[in-house]
Amino acid sequence: MNAFPNWYLLGAAVLLVAVTAGVLLGTRNDAHVAARTRRKRWRHLGIALVLVAVAVRPTIGNVSTTTYTSGADVVIMIDRTASMGAVDYDGGKTRMDGVRADVTALVKSLEGSRFAVVVFDNNARVALPYTTDGTAVVSLVDALDWRTSEYGNGSDISQGRDTAAKLLAQSQRSDPELSRYLYYFGDGEQTRRAAPGSFEPLRQYLTGSTVYGYGTDTGARMLTAPGSKDYVVKDGAPAVSHMGEQNLNAMAQQLQGGYQHRLKPGGLDAHVDHPTLIPVVHRDPRGFETYWIFALIAAGLLVWELWDDVAYHRRARKEWR
Repeated sequence: MNAFPNWYLLGAAVLLVAVTAGVLLGTRNDAHVAARTRRKRWRHLGIALVLVAVAVRPTIGNVSTTTYTSGADVVIMIDRTASMGAVDYDGGKTRMDGVRADVTALVKSLEGSRFAVVVFDNNARVALPYTTDGTAVVSLVDALDWRTSEYGNGSDISQGRDTAAKLLAQSQRSDPELSRYLYYFGDGEQTRRAAPGSFEPLRQYLTGSTVYGYGTDTGARMLTAPGSKDYVVKDGAPAVSHMGEQNLNAMAQQLQGGYQHRLKPGGLDAHVDHPTLIPVVHRDPRGFETYWIFALIAAGLLVWELWDDVAYHRRARKEWR
């Protein structure tokens, strides 16, 4: 049994017990006090004691409820190479603006999943290990920007592949029954001479995947840095980035997943085919509340008190007549 007292009510109830007990003891042997008055004072003491029990709020047992949450592990890959600063998304915004909007929408649509985020430019890293805190993912992406052009050394769209594979393999080892999804956000522009690595080895871990592509075939100029109004210039001429949609389609085929070209917010398709539901048991340490039983007893005593007073005054009126 546990107790979760309301201290203000408990203090008032204890004071009431002390007063009623004092009055009762003070008149216990007084022959001039009528029997009815003694009964009333005993009743008052009973009401005060029951109010103490109400204020203590005793509980018994425990309460358990079961909810179901998504049992999916989700790996998000984000391209942050200089070309993600190209301004051909939604009427002049950067491609990275599109990634921010879409990752936020994705996290909301997969609420309850575990998320991990891999970002890549010259190198790849785990920017956020597995977490069920979707707000942490959104906060990370809100603060994420592309790598400043002067520090770039060419784009490899498969740069983060091995890092993502390690996360997916970790998920499979820890819980083989989970669903696993990979979501790739990038423009597909491969500027390194070597061909991008295949994503086919990741397929063994996945329940589903989607590749989201940003940019246009005609291309667009790139801002030199986040917050800058200057554009990248190469060899004295404006540098233009063209999306590699063919590369992105090839990646989607290697993963046997979906592909979606993203030009503006809205309409995001996460291609979730077989979500796993996991039961989550929530135990309430307060258990079953019992104060209401004592409150009913107190109400009964008060009704008895009122009925006794009404009956007494009716008898008194008849006698006076």
